[in-house]
Amino acid sequence: MTTGPPPLDRRRRKSRAALRQSFLDLIATQSYDAITVDDITEAADVARATFYAHYSDKAALLREVCEELMTELGERATAAAASASDKPTYTGAATTELFRHADQHRDLYRLVLSGAGGAAPRNDMIAALQGALANFVSQLTDSFDRKPKVPIPMIASTLIGGLLLTIEMWLNHNLEGTPADLATIFARTQVNGLEWALGFDHGDLLYQPNPNSSP
Repeated sequence: MTTGPPPLDRRRRKSRAALRQSFLDLIATQSYDAITVDDITEAADVARATFYAHYSDKAALLREVCEELMTELGERATAAAASASDKPTYTGAATTELFRHADQHRDLYRLVLSGAGGAAPRNDMIAALQGALANFVSQLTDSFDRKPKVPIPMIASTLIGGLLLTIEMWLNHNLEGTPADLATIFARTQVNGLEWALGFDHGDLLYQPNPNSSP
């Protein structure tokens, strides 16, 4: 029988949380390259040795912060997208949740999407979102016995690529609108292509904006 690593004790959890929060505070005011381990430990009020007891370097800290970010987003998006409908529906609810999540963590999303924090965090984010979308569309086509006309990985990469570029433009103030507004626009521009790619007939994939989206 194998077991995972033992849970962190209360003091170690507190130190780890302080390091993560100090890092998030710092990226709001400094570039990633300019932030040092000493900056992080000073802001967290912990010893330098404490940092290295948890992380090998600041890249490892960033990666853990991003993993937690994606876990939180996954839980929120799953809850938002839950539907009891007996018809194939595309509400855009999960997309709205992603825009809201990015709005609440603007500095971290900017850092990751720009690639300034390295390729790994950006690639991890893309992979997590592509996997979640591929799983959703697979369930959708299986539930309604449809055969996709386009490979599901290509559908996922196309949609997620466009979505993340839209979010990055919005975070950099090149697009205007609320999270719900932009999610609704994105969903409306994608639904017909998604419907065709998944093997539904025109009009089958019912688009029902979630209640918090603009009409």
